[in-house]
Amino acid sequence: MTEQRHPTLLRTPSWIPGLDSEIPLVLPAEEYEIVRKGDRVQVVERATGKVVYDGIGPVDVSTSLAPF
Repeated sequence: MTEQRHPTLLRTPSWIPGLDSEIPLVLPAEEYEIVRKGDRVQVVERATGKVVYDGIGPVDVSTSLAPF
């Protein structure tokens, strides 16, 4: 049986109320940092400083409850 992976998800707001977006990320949740820059929010990989999201907030980086 193959191991099921619980991916890291970046949840971002949508312009349509109640329809937040979920974007799968490749690293574990603890490898990302949320940085606030004025009215904007950035999600940054801790090890490399690579920005994976730059936009409106609030955002959430967490591990999915469901494997896929």
